[in-house]
Amino acid sequence: MKLPGRPLRCSIGESIRESKAMRVILVLLGIAALVALAGIMTGFINIDQTRTAQLPHLEGGQAPKFRADVGRIDVGTEKKTIDVPHVTVQKPADNSTAPQ
Repeated sequence: MKLPGRPLRCSIGESIRESKAMRVILVLLGIAALVALAGIMTGFINIDQTRTAQLPHLEGGQAPKFRADVGRIDVGTEKKTIDVPHVTVQKPADNSTAPQ
């Protein structure tokens, strides 16, 4: 039933696109959660609570406070001399004697 003044927007194609978008979002959230969990498990990320939360009595209250220590990666360059073997290739003198 079509309501006056409002076009119908629901179609099979739209619901498929919406479900694919939702799957992509859920997969990205899952990957982010796994990366965060791996960082915490390996010690690369360390989160400590430094202040507890307090519920407000009549007014006020206190939000919890956290300190997060994350690992640091330094990337740099270094000059080194590396010996590389010298390779020479010699072509056969006549193509008719080449193995086939």
